[in-house]
Amino acid sequence: MWRFCKISLTGIWLVVCVSVLLLRPVLAASAHVRGVSSSEITLGMSCALSGPEKELGMELYCGSQVYFKYVNSKGGVYGRKIRIKLYDDGYDPQRAVKNTLAFIKKDKVFMLFGYTGTPTLTKVLPLLRVFESEHIYIFAPYTGAKPQRIPPYSRYACLLYTSDAADELDGVDLGGRRI
Repeated sequence: MWRFCKISLTGIWLVVCVSVLLLRPVLAASAHVRGVSSSEITLGMSCALSGPEKELGMELYCGSQVYFKYVNSKGGVYGRKIRIKLYDDGYDPQRAVKNTLAFIKKDKVFMLFGYTGTPTLTKVLPLLRVFESEHIYIFAPYTGAKPQRIPPYSRYACLLYTSDAADELDGVDLGGRRI
């Protein structure tokens, strides 16, 4: 079951801050980093803007835009504005694969961001392994599925959402202890 508000704004801010610290050397040498220019960092987002999960996809995109607009208004990340290149996958795994290939081959984005759902992400993960030499990673996919949490794909994903297994335990009474 999808749950909103699983991640607090403080949690997101913490992850963004840690990510920025880790990316500092990369951004300093941006002349050779895909998707990073002297003024911009481009992220690729493939999500459901149509189809059965369009409300979820739109909320993720709009929420992301609000936050990135805030970051950009404060000067961006080391002076670079964050821009999302957006494609609609309609919650269709094959369209997600096509969009991801476009992000990697044509758009040359810095990283993938905010993919929506298990069916799409599980089809995209093998591409990250195939294009390992391109250093493509996915940040904050909105799914609790297991494949991106275990090898070989765990090395390509930075996750913010709890696992489906953790969701199943949410609110379960274990011997008088509510978890």
